[in-house]
Amino acid sequence: MKDLIIVGAGGLGREVLELALTIKKTYPDTPWDIKGFITDIPGDFNEKDTGKYDIIGNIKDHVVEENNVYVFAIGDIPFKKKATSELIDKGAEFINLIHPKAGISRFADLGTGNIFQCYSTASANVKIGNFNMINAFSTIGHDAVIGDYCTISSHCDITGYTSLGDGVFMGSHAVICPHAKVGDNARIGAGSIVLEKVKDNTTVFGNPAKRIEI
Repeated sequence: MKDLIIVGAGGLGREVLELALTIKKTYPDTPWDIKGFITDIPGDFNEKDTGKYDIIGNIKDHVVEENNVYVFAIGDIPFKKKATSELIDKGAEFINLIHPKAGISRFADLGTGNIFQCYSTASANVKIGNFNMINAFSTIGHDAVIGDYCTISSHCDITGYTSLGDGVFMGSHAVICPHAKVGDNARIGAGSIVLEKVKDNTTVFGNPAKRIEI
């Protein structure tokens, strides 16, 4: 039996703990047990109810053991890239966490370190990279391609034949229309409708989505 360690103990970390507990309750033979959290910023963690699960160390000094598996639960994308790379260099094995009520096609191609929350879906022949967060009620249509380190907030719709680069952030209720392409490190504002193309490193907002400076 492996020990699952959650990287990050903020609000997202506690949400991921809930997800992991739900998976264990639904599938008791899951080959890992939850060990606890590692974090460099404890914050108000000790004031929260996390049951028996506690902070067992920090990220910077963490020693990877053969029996450990990991899931990353910090939303900051640049830090996520840096910290996951450092942990992988130490030999860390990251796993996907998929809510029992998520709908993932048997023909989907998934990388590793991804998180799928309740009622999220990934349809036929999608290709999803590594370390993506797909929040509740968000959908990924057939043949869509998603890179690495993307954050898809709740109630987003990524439709068929679309593509997202690396490090994309989508706010709640954003829509990527069929065949549209979103570049690396782009940010899509909440409720925005992307009709065609978003360039690398740009922020767009509105319906239709247009570039803004923030």
